[in-house]
Amino acid sequence: MEYGLYNLTASATLIPKFSSRGVINSISICNASASNTATISLYLDDDTNSTHFVKNLVMPVGTTLILTEGLSFDNDSLALKITIAGTSPDVQVIIK
Repeated sequence: MEYGLYNLTASATLIPKFSSRGVINSISICNASASNTATISLYLDDDTNSTHFVKNLVMPVGTTLILTEGLSFDNDSLALKITIAGTSPDVQVIIK
């Protein structure tokens, strides 16, 4: 899959530490499930502490969250991670 495009059914590290990802202009998170809500958290992690962009957000079927502000971070010390919970989640993430 192309870097920055993710089809997820479980929690994942979207951008690992030290990956030289560059500038992030937007993050789109879509609950692509046809029948189930998904609960997501998007956060920065330094292996000791976590700082959330979004925490425990319940996304109804077919909804999309688009984040466009305050997304820059030091990728040498932080990773971007997402947790996903729900029955058979189907979450699509696009990072530009």
